[in-house]
Amino acid sequence: MGRPRLLAALAAWALSAEAAAAKLPATINVGIGPMVGTVGNPKGNLPLSAGLALQVEGWVSGKTLHSKKVMRRVPKSYRSLVRKMDDAHVVPLPVWVLPDRVWLGSLDSSAPTLHGASWSPLNLSLLHKAEGLHATFSVAPRVSWLRFSAPGHDPVHQAWLGGSLGPEIQTSLRKRVGVALGGSWGAGASKAQPTPGGGELRPWMMADAYARLQLRFPIEVNL
Repeated sequence: MGRPRLLAALAAWALSAEAAAAKLPATINVGIGPMVGTVGNPKGNLPLSAGLALQVEGWVSGKTLHSKKVMRRVPKSYRSLVRKMDDAHVVPLPVWVLPDRVWLGSLDSSAPTLHGASWSPLNLSLLHKAEGLHATFSVAPRVSWLRFSAPGHDPVHQAWLGGSLGPEIQTSLRKRVGVALGGSWGAGASKAQPTPGGGELRPWMMADAYARLQLRFPIEVNL
């Protein structure tokens, strides 16, 4: 069973407390690829849009986490936690400013044009398979900022807060080059504002599908 990225960060903190000079092999996993989906007011117009799906994370394999070199440096109070982790996925704090979804424009010329971005800095894996194909089903908080524009109407800028669910399958993270396929569905709410064409926007929903090219870079980190 997978563990939250928050627990991965906690385990990393525990390691750093005892092993400031230790070297830990890790992987930087970077992904980018096309995305198609929709986002907006479920009671109004949901334009089908194109965009980009992005990913930047640090990854530590379960083999490394459970090795004697690491475990003997983990405080006893944290060892049971580390043993239960299949692997560790960590998004460093500076990377949180990068969105994982970027909306570039609507595919339907008759619909409002959509631009914007969506962020999901934390990710809880409800289902997780780390070996071979890396399969996950996760839930995450989500913050979105969008800009709608339509002929004859002033552009509308909208910030939304909610959550999303999403499955993903990614080729083995032990390979230097890989592919990730996935999607997500999300819902939330925002302060009501006028939208192109009239009406108010309170609830929101999103759905998307994507394919990412993944590039992995092996590194050693000081813990």
